This record gives sequence, C-alpha cells and structure tokens, in this order.
Amino acid sequence: MPVLSSGSIPQIGDGFARFVAAPNISEQIERNLAHEIREAKSNPHDTHPPLRDRIAAAQKLPAGSQQQDMHLANSLLDNPEAAELCFVQTFNPDLQPDTLKRVTWDEVGIKVTVPRWRKIVGEYAGVLQGITAESLPDAIQKLPEIGSEIPDPKGMLLTPEQRTTRAGQLFGMGFGLALLRDGWELHTQPGIFYLRRGNDQLNPFLTVESLKSGELSRGAWVTRCREVGISQVELLPQAGPPGETEKLSLGCHSEVES
Repeated sequence: MPVLSSGSIPQIGDGFARFVAAPNISEQIERNLAHEIREAKSNPHDTHPPLRDRIAAAQKLPAGSQQQDMHLANSLLDNPEAAELCFVQTFNPDLQPDTLKRVTWDEVGIKVTVPRWRKIVGEYAGVLQGITAESLPDAIQKLPEIGSEIPDPKGMLLTPEQRTTRAGQLFGMGFGLALLRDGWELHTQPGIFYLRRGNDQLNPFLTVESLKSGELSRGAWVTRCREVGISQVELLPQAGPPGETEKLSLGCHSEVES
C-alpha cells in the first residue's frame, strides 16, 4: 500500500516469489507444511483428501507416467503486468492505473521508502529534535502524549491506541533516517527489512516496539547502542531539515536467498 500510495507499482508476482523465498518466511512455510502433512484430518465436507493422502497417491504413480512442464505459471498469461494491474485495481477501485510508475522491488527503498520517511518526519520535525539513539527509551515513554497531537487522516477518527502506534512509527522512521546518515545500509524486500553496517543489523521499527512494550530494557538498549557505536546519533540533526544532510547508503541489491 505505501508503494501504491506513492504513485508506483512493483511486480506482484516477483514480489510474492521474493516473499516466500525470504529466510524467515520460507522457514515458517516449511514448518506449516510439515504440520499440515503430519496433523491434518479429513472432514466430510472437504472437497479434497488431506495433503498427506494426496502426496501418498502421487508417489504410487509409475515414474515418468506424466510429462513435466517446467514453465512458470505466469507464462500462461499473455500480459502478466496487465493482469497484475487489473488485480490491484479490483481491490482499489479509485486507483488511476495510467498514473502509476513501474518500479522494481530493488528500487522501492530509494524511490519509495526513504522519500516517504523524509516527508513524514519533516512534518513532525519538532517532536524528534534533540533525541539520540541512546535516549530513545526516555522519549518513547511520551508516545501517548505525542500521538495525541497527531491529526486524524481524512475520513478517519483515530483511537488513542492508533495515535500511539503512529507516534511509534514516526520514531521508527526518524531512527531509520538517522542510521542512514550514519552510514548504515537499508535492505528492504518483501519479507525482509533491516538496516546493516558491517556485521551489525537493526530494525528501527522493531526496536521502538520492543522498547515500548518493555521487551527490550533501557539498560540493554544503551549497551547495544554503545556496542554498535550509535549512542549519540541524533534522530534529527540540528542543521537543516531532514534530507539535506543525509548520506544515504541503500542496499538495493536483492537479499533474497533461495
């Protein structure tokens, strides 16, 4: 949705392939599949036998009895991109397909994610001024108060919980931009999101959420900041609005592992 709202559209089929190949997603799929094969039970209303029984039946077929077709499923479509656009428009009737720009998933970080962060952080610059990575836990205690100042989107009435969540997202964006200015690389793909510098990895949004929930203690976070050398990194530098002083390092190559 953030990509579409920016006026761009990536390839959905390619995005899905990258998503299921992402390490944490593929591992979960394997676990779910193993559970389905092991635990699935039949129901009188099922249209098919359990997966376990179907696999067993297929294994009884004589070798080479069926000719294999190794073509990808989307080769059956005359125009995959047009089909994807039709699919997206079905769920977004107000979408103007002629105005959408095609982007690859490798371009989403630099063309969509970072510009969106800059825009939102710029609107609430005063909230983030003077906050460093190490002082994040103290600032996060004020999320409900900060969220109360966030205006309602057009046609919506935010609950206090939603306002607090949006304030947390604002902090995640500001922290992400701060890491980019500090030489970290953004790696964003379907199913994959983190910033990395050397052997260190951080997800700014998960960090904010963990600090907010108490799963990550203040002491542990301060130690982590000092370990990776970001203690005094400012979420919003004093000189100029966000974006002017950023030296972005975007890991736009694919991080998908087969």
